[in-house]
Amino acid sequence: MTRYAVAAALAVFGSGTARPADPAPKVVLEDSLKDATKGKQTGGKFVPGGGWTAVGPDDRIVWELPDAVGDGSLELEVRNFDPAKQAVAKENNIIGMWETLWESGGMKDKPNLDNFNVRVGQNYKQMKLELHTHGFAQKEKPVEPLKAGFDPGRTYTFKAEWAGGTIRFYLDGEKFYEWESPASDPLDRFKYLHVGSDPQFKGATPGPVFRNVKVTSAPRAKKE
Repeated sequence: MTRYAVAAALAVFGSGTARPADPAPKVVLEDSLKDATKGKQTGGKFVPGGGWTAVGPDDRIVWELPDAVGDGSLELEVRNFDPAKQAVAKENNIIGMWETLWESGGMKDKPNLDNFNVRVGQNYKQMKLELHTHGFAQKEKPVEPLKAGFDPGRTYTFKAEWAGGTIRFYLDGEKFYEWESPASDPLDRFKYLHVGSDPQFKGATPGPVFRNVKVTSAPRAKKE
């Protein structure tokens, strides 16, 4: 082998101990909610300009993801959103990611129950985040992403990202909360998404319009 061939081989393969690149995230769900949905719709209506909104107390859309999401993200847009003034029930999980649909991770006898919810209602100034991992660790945190309150005339982009057990929440690109679940019990398994109402409370919040829903998945690379 010539010295040039050797040099080329080393450039490609290096020392043989290079760590493989983390897998690129892939989109597992994308739904504009313009006049129709890819999920299972129960009530509500599609509105001019694109988007879906709840009308009755049991209205919701549920998506079953094609693959269980490991590390990943949820992003969606919401407009006409003013939770402090729109609440008609004491509590309602307006957005939720679930490993087992409608099962809360706080039930220790059922371990496969990763979930997080964005909860609004008369009990909160703006909203509360509920995070459960595998039925053991849990965190409940009232949050106020916008101290001045929400403007129903604006469109907001809500995003959650989770990786290695740490979950971060953003509004219009600004992080407003972060939680690190225990290393032995990471928050990292989701199979379902819902917007609208959670049958636990039966109190959909009328008014908010959801659109442009996207979920990505990027399973963690295996360690050598």
